[in-house]
Amino acid sequence: MNTHEEKISTAGYFSSIEDFSKENHEHILHDLQSYIPDSSVSQVKAWKDSLNVLKDLAVSMKVYSEKLSDYSLVLEYTIPFEQRRVDALLLLSDTVFVIEFKGKERATQADRDQATAYARDLKNYHKECSTNNVRCCLVLTQSPDFSEKEENLEIVNPTEFIKLIQAHLKNSNQQNFIKLHQFLDINSYRPLPSLIKAARHFFASGELSRIYRSASETKPAVETCLDIIEKTFQSKRRSLILINGVPGAGKTLVGLKLAYEDLGKKFSRTQGNELSNPISVFLSGPGPLSEVLQYELGKYGGGGKTFVRKLHDYIATFAKNNSAPPPHKILIYDEAQRAWDKEQVKNKQKSIGGEFKNISEPEILLKLAEKITEWSVVVCLVGSGQEIHIGEEGGLKLWKEAIENSPLKKDWDVFIPNTNTVFQDFVDLGNIFHEEHLHLDKTIRFHSAKYLIEFVRRLLDLDSSGAKEMSLQLEKAGYHLRMTHNIAKAKKYLSERFEGNREARYGMIYSSRDKDLNQHLGGIKKGFKQEDEISSGKYGQWFANEKGKDISCCNLDKVNTEFGVQGLELDFSLVAWGTDLLIKEDKWSNMYSSKYSKTSHIKNPLNLRINAYRVLLTRGREGMVVFVPPIRDKTRALYRHLMDSGFKVLE
Repeated sequence: MNTHEEKISTAGYFSSIEDFSKENHEHILHDLQSYIPDSSVSQVKAWKDSLNVLKDLAVSMKVYSEKLSDYSLVLEYTIPFEQRRVDALLLLSDTVFVIEFKGKERATQADRDQATAYARDLKNYHKECSTNNVRCCLVLTQSPDFSEKEENLEIVNPTEFIKLIQAHLKNSNQQNFIKLHQFLDINSYRPLPSLIKAARHFFASGELSRIYRSASETKPAVETCLDIIEKTFQSKRRSLILINGVPGAGKTLVGLKLAYEDLGKKFSRTQGNELSNPISVFLSGPGPLSEVLQYELGKYGGGGKTFVRKLHDYIATFAKNNSAPPPHKILIYDEAQRAWDKEQVKNKQKSIGGEFKNISEPEILLKLAEKITEWSVVVCLVGSGQEIHIGEEGGLKLWKEAIENSPLKKDWDVFIPNTNTVFQDFVDLGNIFHEEHLHLDKTIRFHSAKYLIEFVRRLLDLDSSGAKEMSLQLEKAGYHLRMTHNIAKAKKYLSERFEGNREARYGMIYSSRDKDLNQHLGGIKKGFKQEDEISSGKYGQWFANEKGKDISCCNLDKVNTEFGVQGLELDFSLVAWGTDLLIKEDKWSNMYSSKYSKTSHIKNPLNLRINAYRVLLTRGREGMVVFVPPIRDKTRALYRHLMDSGFKVLE
């Protein structure tokens, strides 16, 4: 069917190859300009150049197939739920060709990575692409004689492009054909959204079902928690639930689902009345996560502070002498492994007194839960290897100690995932119950997460050969590892890589303990309370706003620290690697790191730095570019380790 007969919002033009071969250029250009009203003069010229190539291709295809009506062409395909547009798609029997045209003689690394990212996402998230072959071509319309093949990409000039398609037709299966309208159906594309986008969809619809895989992968954990809550309500006891899982597995979404569920009618019949407040509250330890969620969810009429609260503010409100009990029955704590020990509480929460004085955050939360009449539940969402703050090194053992130190410990039932890491921390504790669905072992937020986590582990273990092995898996999956000594080159790469993609979020991040980067960031001044470093009150804008707004990560004019990005993610990260973690004599060293003011409270400062970089290196969903400052006497060994581990230097 021709595009003049029916418009589909996911493409500027679509038709069979047969109809396209007969179509007038001006009609096609009119359709494309109607679809993209703000198209520039250079964009129109690019369309004309690509149409010339495609017209020549259509003529040549008649030699290899008499039924050109079975093949389809799509121009300016907009990936659903995003702003990214693919220049052209060819649907040829059982193969989808993803085509990017560039009016150049040579392709940059950004051009290559942009093209392969389109093919990667269509292969992973588009129904028709997942069941058919996907090939990616970057066509250089101004190149007279260029042809190069990479593992996931073929870079060709127009002549070689036509030869490539001819060779495919000659050897292809002519029995199966992809139906154009099925391909263009908006429901055929089901992406893995970022946490922010997933939360936005969830609060807009009240359901996780619209989010690819989120419902099926997180439903068992949600149902297990609801079952435990039901039993706790019936028995009038207290329950501590621990949920752990791999990064990106949906722990935060499980917590938001429990906080958002309308449980008041079911579980608040203590005196025959419903509670005036929501029965559940989502408490976030990291302030930035709370801010970002409140900033995004607040757009949906009360979804912000009603359901998402900062843990430290919550404690400051209710952990005082003569304070009323919390109005909630179910306290949901995200990043619970990062709870403060008693020394950090003493230093940071000076308003706390009475029975809450000189105890850890886990003990405070359990005491608050014990003040709630009749029954209560504390749900802990647990990650690992990301303890980066002072006072966080106690980890999960603080929760075991909180139960053991409670005078009401016999009233508590503890539900933990059936994994060794959690079991070891809770061994010998009474009233323990193992639940397999409390461990989330599949990522739902980005498809190559399992490779990335293992890659970063090996990189930080100084296992360059093992990291290199993982980097090959990442590159094959379309995850890009890039590096440079030139900060301007890194910024240019990102700007080109995401040109025209208003939905993309990419930004610069670095370690808070570095002392040397200020001289190498092109005028950006980082540091505590510096104008160019994102701080409290600005996290929501930095993560959520698109390029061009006053505060947006995509402007690449402000930096965020490990504290500002933990628990959150970017599509692509620019990691500025400081001198606070370097390689000396084949070991990690923090000798140039800025020191902590109270060293007596730090158990292992080097481990905190390694964990800080573990956070920084796992923020990019699609890849990262690492900037290493050109300080040869300090960073030479680090630069070599990154190269040996699989990072590709930006040319």
